[in-house]
Amino acid sequence: MSGERVNVNNKPLELTYDDLLNVDLRLIESSDTYKYNIKYDVYEDMSDDEEYMNKLYKNATKLKIVGVVTAKKGSTSSALSPGVAYRKELIDHIINYANSTTIVEKQLNNSKLDVFSGKNFDEKKNNFDFEFSDLVSVDKKKLESAFNIKIDQAALAKQTEGYMAEISNAITTDTNPARECFVNNLNTIIEGLFSSIAGTIS
Repeated sequence: MSGERVNVNNKPLELTYDDLLNVDLRLIESSDTYKYNIKYDVYEDMSDDEEYMNKLYKNATKLKIVGVVTAKKGSTSSALSPGVAYRKELIDHIINYANSTTIVEKQLNNSKLDVFSGKNFDEKKNNFDFEFSDLVSVDKKKLESAFNIKIDQAALAKQTEGYMAEISNAITTDTNPARECFVNNLNTIIEGLFSSIAGTIS
């Protein structure tokens, strides 16, 4: 992407049984990737927070591969599927751990509330008390005069409905995704206006 020349190693990765049996695996529980935000009474997804995830990894339960199963040489059919198989004890442990966490208990105790957003499940995601017009002011007369185009206010409002839904869905305690979504959608609207110019800009 930067235009630099690189050497690519296309040799397949070869692993011995010992390599596989000594792989350092850690169990990070799904519920642990969420952190309670006391200010907003919601659980934040921390999976993109490198420092938080590194701390989780360091304290995570270590897992060990105890065997490698392969089809017998010369066999034409096999019921084996590629991948990692887990013992029943590990699956039971994961289920029991999840059931004992605060986030799961809170969700189970209130089936109508989404503990991740703090809203009811039947509440529309984009149910915010502002419209696109609250964020961006469009001077219809000046646009029409400058670009020699007819601005359809109803069409513009209809177009921005979808953008508002995207923006509101991106709103969390971390405002960066919503800010980025807002800027991108605003750029799309502006590009649309420019592409619809049918004459000289006055």
